[in-house]
Amino acid sequence: MILQKKNVFILTLLLLLAFLSACQKTVDLEPSSYQDSDLNQLDGVTMVVTPTEHPVTTESIALTIKNESDEEHSYGVEFKLEKEIDGEWYEVPFEGEVSWIMIAYILEANSENNETISFDLLDKNTLTEGNYRLIKQISGQAVSATLTLTE
Repeated sequence: MILQKKNVFILTLLLLLAFLSACQKTVDLEPSSYQDSDLNQLDGVTMVVTPTEHPVTTESIALTIKNESDEEHSYGVEFKLEKEIDGEWYEVPFEGEVSWIMIAYILEANSENNETISFDLLDKNTLTEGNYRLIKQISGQAVSATLTLTE
């Protein structure tokens, strides 16, 4: 009888530990440095991820940057990916230190550019099911596009 109670106690303790470890975040994410009001303020310029839904194992996404203004804009290869958790945005970290090449792409007036954004540099442990936004600096302004990762 004592052995049976001991086994039940150990099993209960193991289940409790498994539950608590499942609830713990594997990585502490940094809060976004952007307020929603900081984004998409560049007149006539928008970004769209197509399709908007991807599996969490995706290696890259297609991004279209549209310029419906009469002004030319420029941007680089650098991007940020943020995840929405409980209504707040958090930065998805990169694996290790990342260096970006300093190259300027031109976004002509009334045109669009298509890009492939690789997720190779991102910390794969933080890419879980949920809503994300991709942010790029275009002519010094933060522009974002949303996407969803699914299991």
